[in-house]
Amino acid sequence: MLDYKRYIRNWPGNPRSDLTHLLAQSDVFPALIADLAAPFAHDNITRVATVDAGGFALGGVAYYLNVGVVLIRKAGRIDWGSESITCIDFSGTEKGLEIANDAVTVTDRVLVVDDWSETDGQLRAAITLVERLGATVVGAACLHIGPQARQDGQLAGYRLRHLIKY
Repeated sequence: MLDYKRYIRNWPGNPRSDLTHLLAQSDVFPALIADLAAPFAHDNITRVATVDAGGFALGGVAYYLNVGVVLIRKAGRIDWGSESITCIDFSGTEKGLEIANDAVTVTDRVLVVDDWSETDGQLRAAITLVERLGATVVGAACLHIGPQARQDGQLAGYRLRHLIKY
């Protein structure tokens, strides 16, 4: 596996990481997608649910798994029937997420994909949205899943895949 961390820009005192260089590398990006998706290749995934906005860039996981992409959007972005939830993100700020009511069905097996899950709030919210629509969430794949999220008892029943540790 490649050292993806070396392509990520971090600044002292800034809680965010810049993925620009990681995603822009034509030889690295395909490997990144493959490394996120490969552990789920034999799990009969039918949809990949990506989380706004960083997770959208990793939607290529769906291409690797030969399935469709479902968008979990920031609140207020879906103009038709949707399921909504609020959560506390990594900065301690409340935010809303939503998914179209017909994005998944009870027969779907879903992999949730996001860029980062330092805390467990946004990842748990995304899983909850998919499950409220009746689909089965098999697991989640992120570039980084922090210790708080990895140790969250509510996430213990899901396979969590991450590629970078901080």
